[in-house]
Amino acid sequence: MEDRAEAEAISVYAHNTYLLPSVMVAVTSANKSCTNQHVRAACIGEEARRHDVVALQEVWGSQVDKLDTALRPTHY
Repeated sequence: MEDRAEAEAISVYAHNTYLLPSVMVAVTSANKSCTNQHVRAACIGEEARRHDVVALQEVWGSQVDKLDTALRPTHY
């Protein structure tokens, strides 16, 4: 039997982004933790691009372009 070459590890990143539409953030105080979404979206994108496989949940709202800008060069 042939020896198998050592496989490279795959890095997986999963994140519930909790990026809500801006109207939902402004309407209710229950979403107070969603302030500064533009900063959080950019940071999530920068972290995500360091991984091979990225699974993001709850990606909607006005800040999606920040994630897209960070991930577009390396991810689909």
